[in-house]
Amino acid sequence: MHSHTTDEGAPSASALEDPLAAARALIAHEQQARMEACAAELQQVLEKHGMRLDVAQPQISIVPA
Repeated sequence: MHSHTTDEGAPSASALEDPLAAARALIAHEQQARMEACAAELQQVLEKHGMRLDVAQPQISIVPA
């Protein structure tokens, strides 16, 4: 899918020409900011208790049937 934001996360000029695309870009930017704030808070709490979050990346394998 094509992004309608600049590197700073602000809606691009083309997104501003399309109100729906601009709204989607704004929502995506706000969701990303909330996710980053949540992750930072979680990391601080875990560090306070001497722990860290270890996330394994999803893996897809093709195997014989």
